[in-house]
Amino acid sequence: MTIWKSIKNYEGLYEVSNEGEVRRICYEKKCHLNRFRLPKLLNIYKDKNRYNLIRLSKNGIYSNLRVCRLVGLAFVKGHSKLKQINHKDGDKDNDNCKNLEWVTASENIKHKFKVLKCDNRNNAKSKKVGQYDLKGDLIKIYPSTHEASRKTGFSQGMIASCCRKERKTLRSFVWKYETSTTIPKGSTSKQMETESIRKDEDMV
Repeated sequence: MTIWKSIKNYEGLYEVSNEGEVRRICYEKKCHLNRFRLPKLLNIYKDKNRYNLIRLSKNGIYSNLRVCRLVGLAFVKGHSKLKQINHKDGDKDNDNCKNLEWVTASENIKHKFKVLKCDNRNNAKSKKVGQYDLKGDLIKIYPSTHEASRKTGFSQGMIASCCRKERKTLRSFVWKYETSTTIPKGSTSKQMETESIRKDEDMV
C-alpha cells in the first residue's frame, strides 16, 4: 500500500511516498472556468552519481534533492547527522523504504565490498598509498586508495585528500602516495618487502 508523508521544510507543498515517488500537492489544473487542486507526480532525474534526483521549489528558491534521502527521512528509523542513506540491494533506482537504511560512512563502505561484492581489483594506474603514524613511522603500504579504504573502513575520498596534501591526517594517521624508489622514514627496504608480501597474502 502506498503511503504519503509531507516532506520536511516543504509541508503543504510536496509529499514523498514509501515507494519512492514525489508529488506536488498544490498543483492547479484549469478546466473551463473552474480550477481543481490536484496532486501531481514529479519527474525524476539522475545526478552525476546516478542517484534519483528531484527538484523542489519554495518561495522562488529551487533545490535538487535525492529521492532516497527524502524517503529515508520520512519512513526509515535511525537517522542522525553522522549517517548516510544506503540502498541494501545496491540498486540506486530502488528507493522503496524497505530497501533503505541509515548507516555510518564506514558501514556504507563495508556494505559495498562485503555485501554487494563490488570489484575491488586495482588497475595499472593505481598509486601505492602509505599509512603512517604521527611519528612518521610506516604502518602499511596499500596498492591504492581503494584498497586502503576497503581494509581500514576509512573514506577513500578522505584518504586521497591526505595523499594530495589537502588535509594533514585522517583518524590520527598520515597518508602519502608512495614511489618505488622511496623508503619511508623509520622503514627499511626489508620491511617494505615484508609489507608487500603481507599485502599480497591479504588479497588472496
